[in-house]
Amino acid sequence: MAADWQNLPDELLNTIATKLTTLSANIRFTGVSRSWRLAGLQDRHRLIGRQIPGLILPPPPDNNTISTRKFIPLTEFINHHKKNTNNRQGTNTNELAIPWRLAERSLCIGWCRGWMLVLDYNCKLTLQNPLTGSEFALPEEEKVKRIKHLDFLLWGYRRSRRVSIGTHSVSVSDWFVVVVQPIETYLKYCRVGDGKWKVLEFPEYQFGVKDYIVDALCSSLEEGCLYVLMSTGELFCCDFDGREEEEKKKRVVAFGSMDEKFNRGKVLKSLVEVEGEILLVHENRECACGFDVYRVDRAGKRWVGITDQLGEVAVFLWFAGQPFSVRAEWELGIRGNCIYFLEMEQCRGSDRKLWCDIGVFDLKTSKIEFFHVDSELEMPCPGRPVRLPVPIAPLPW
Repeated sequence: MAADWQNLPDELLNTIATKLTTLSANIRFTGVSRSWRLAGLQDRHRLIGRQIPGLILPPPPDNNTISTRKFIPLTEFINHHKKNTNNRQGTNTNELAIPWRLAERSLCIGWCRGWMLVLDYNCKLTLQNPLTGSEFALPEEEKVKRIKHLDFLLWGYRRSRRVSIGTHSVSVSDWFVVVVQPIETYLKYCRVGDGKWKVLEFPEYQFGVKDYIVDALCSSLEEGCLYVLMSTGELFCCDFDGREEEEKKKRVVAFGSMDEKFNRGKVLKSLVEVEGEILLVHENRECACGFDVYRVDRAGKRWVGITDQLGEVAVFLWFAGQPFSVRAEWELGIRGNCIYFLEMEQCRGSDRKLWCDIGVFDLKTSKIEFFHVDSELEMPCPGRPVRLPVPIAPLPW
């Protein structure tokens, strides 16, 4: 008589779940049956915090009714999906299905540490974790209410918002969320459970030059510390715990500390925390594709360029998502001293489709290697939001 694997005792299932060592193994485990899923979800937080990130792929074009999403662990597919310049090929044999989807007519507008900021058509904001199913409501945003058409507001990724989550506790009531508005001199923040947003403002002009916020980062090591990057390269450190009405701001990097190419064009400028140090990653448009990395010289209040100083650390950049770093030795397949990023390009023979690739930029050699994600995306166009792959990052707890 064949064993009934789907109906094993709960005690045995819980024991097996605690023995799993990877997130992908946990996802496969929870896909067997309802009882296996309940056992696996109880232990998933432990695995999310230890894993190299993966990508949750969007649904096929014009189809948001599918109740599952494809999840691809980065280290499982990167060796199987190398970019072929003449003919992209790939069978995503390592795709995993997670039982989650965005509600109808809603859109992910930012993400941080595995959590997604989701805006629905009624202008309701929520934090959602697609791997655990957790969801928390955030205060309504009055400025969004005045926009009649959600699609018009969010049709392209460069209009998406940067999100940072600050916490040193697993208690949800201790979390606060920071949202950077596109091309504005203020940011909004709240604690989970608050009824309204608070506003933190910054100078609009510096020595006659118009300035605005491009990124914000809640430090995972310095409790109550929020770093805010301006378009001119200025960096502020805010004594920030999400409770006080007036937060203290201190200028860490002064105006005029960056060279001319920093302010040239609309390029990606992102803050990332690497082993307790705040770094700035700047997209370099002077070459075909590349990145410059800077660290803070606090004594001189300036940015100092670095090339080969990330060591065994890899940095991940994902458009509107909060960049993050991981140590390469945590799992095989991730290379140290490299920057991982998403690149989009138009499909050949189509004016509506996008290819999506993961690029790996080596800081020491300045060389890039691409890996193709076998998924077609829609081109952003007025009235139609583009749904990008969502990265799932390691959690700090």
